[in-house]
Amino acid sequence: MTLLRSFTAAAIVTALAATSAYAQAQRLSGEIQRVEGNLVFAKGRDGAAITVKLADNVVVTAVLKATVADIKPGAYIGSGATPQADGSQKAVEVHIFAESQRGQGDGHRPGWYGTANGTMTNGAVEPGGTVGAAATSGGDPVFVVKYKEGDKRIVVPPTARIVC
Repeated sequence: MTLLRSFTAAAIVTALAATSAYAQAQRLSGEIQRVEGNLVFAKGRDGAAITVKLADNVVVTAVLKATVADIKPGAYIGSGATPQADGSQKAVEVHIFAESQRGQGDGHRPGWYGTANGTMTNGAVEPGGTVGAAATSGGDPVFVVKYKEGDKRIVVPPTARIVC
């Protein structure tokens, strides 16, 4: 059961996107409570119960907890964030992607579903890695993330969810 709890409902979304046109338009996030055959029972971020029936040939991937120390220079990451007055992005989530995912979704765009005014930035952490704890970030780590059209400063507070 402990291993199942380390999976998130994001794994369900991955599985559903591969098996159902309807599910491709849906976003789910939460914690898997249990799995019974093809049924996955989860609790959404809002506490609501989620039940998903998976296809027989579904492929499920795991999302594992990581820390800010796991964000290495050159890593390809995605950050769901909130824009800040100084132009930086305050991370709500940071996904450290596998090397095989490098370049997918590259760029910066509005409309990330995780927070009001949410943005998504996918790109490579500058080779210098962290640019330090900017005074405006309250001492939190700050990473410069480069993508095809430019770059963004990503502030990673202790409350940010970091996964790989």
